Amino acid sequence: MGFEQLEVWKRSSKLCTEIYKHFNNFKDFGFRDQITRSSLSIPSNIAEGEERGTIKENVQFLIYARGSCGELRTQIYIGSEIGYIENDMASYWIQETKEISAMIVSGIVSLLFSSEAISTALFGNEGMMPNWAKFPMVVFITTVVWLLVTF
Repeated sequence: MGFEQLEVWKRSSKLCTEIYKHFNNFKDFGFRDQITRSSLSIPSNIAEGEERGTIKENVQFLIYARGSCGELRTQIYIGSEIGYIENDMASYWIQETKEISAMIVSGIVSLLFSSEAISTALFGNEGMMPNWAKFPMVVFITTVVWLLVTF
């Protein structure tokens, strides 16, 4: 699947576009450049990880994207406090960053516990996960994702 089909990439790209439009003619260049860079970093890292082709690199870039999501959320909080972002807009963007961050975590967990990753870890590059091992793994993955999203 190409990154363009990923819902997390679509939502983070939309958020980035909104932020760029909001700060287009903004005079505080330092703040504008920092908040637009962090917003651009989220979908860019998602795309780069997806294009790398290995689970390890994809996870690595998703971790970078999640970090950028936290950075952006911090800048939104600060921008709201100093009057650069209206409260309603800030609340919406903060909620978006939280949801995007949760989607990224879900993606990381899915990649780490994919049949391919586990099979390689347990049985080597050529190994295939036996059928008896798949059901308990699905239950475990579902539980981990639920815990990460709930708490």
